[in-house]
Amino acid sequence: MQKEEKSNLFDNRFGGSIAIRGFEFQFLYSCYSILQELNEQDLSKKIGLERLEDLDIIHKNEYVQLKTSSKDIDASFFTKTNILKNFVELYKSDKTSNFKLVHNSNISNGYLKKLENKKIDKDTLEHWAEKINELDTNLNIDVRDFLSRISFEKTTEKELYSKSKKLILEKFNLTLGSEETFLFALLHHILIWSKERKEVTYTDLLKVIQFVKDSASKTSTLEAINKNYISKISFKKQTNGENFDNYFDGKAARPEHIINDLPIRREYWEEKILASLYECKFHSKFP
Repeated sequence: MQKEEKSNLFDNRFGGSIAIRGFEFQFLYSCYSILQELNEQDLSKKIGLERLEDLDIIHKNEYVQLKTSSKDIDASFFTKTNILKNFVELYKSDKTSNFKLVHNSNISNGYLKKLENKKIDKDTLEHWAEKINELDTNLNIDVRDFLSRISFEKTTEKELYSKSKKLILEKFNLTLGSEETFLFALLHHILIWSKERKEVTYTDLLKVIQFVKDSASKTSTLEAINKNYISKISFKKQTNGENFDNYFDGKAARPEHIINDLPIRREYWEEKILASLYECKFHSKFP
């Protein structure tokens, strides 16, 4: 009975898994967009992460929302998830803005499907005008122009991952088989950049690629660095009062200890060792 109860709880508590899947979809699309949009020919291009929308393609004045769903989506999904509300607010502040919904689902027949296909007939226009009016009765916008600025893109995590691998391989002339390492590093940075709400440039992308190259070079050719046998040091005595108490913990002397004259001479024992060496008789086994 307990196993059955736990099984039922497991089946019902999947909210966290769904949220993580949404984040994965967003990060993969962000990765794909960064690789697709940014290049060395125009360093002014920028991709904003978690700024005005999930993804802002700043140089195109395009704002992207990313949504995952296990079911077909329709016009009610477009309003209940605040996609319409967010797009309207942005359009109100800048009439030249463009908008995109990136999703992984099918769009069922109806007003949202007509919007996707740019079939804005009288009924469709009236429907969306009514929904916009419900958001704010004082809004004075050109509904047809606003709707014409909305586009849709359907894709999957698998497709985004595959396209991103191909892009990063070709853009930076990487060795075939190494692209996953670089892609994982970029995804990690996208997580950090999203938290910082960063505007990402090609220079930022290039730094990630170079960081991985440098790390790989050190790991493969300098095993001592990988195992922390050697490290960067200064050959000047410390004058800032650095604490070297760790030297007196019975640990082996490090270069910085020697530079700062911490290993003191044991003259008594040096003399005893030398005397012992002089007194020792060496007998060769060879005639």
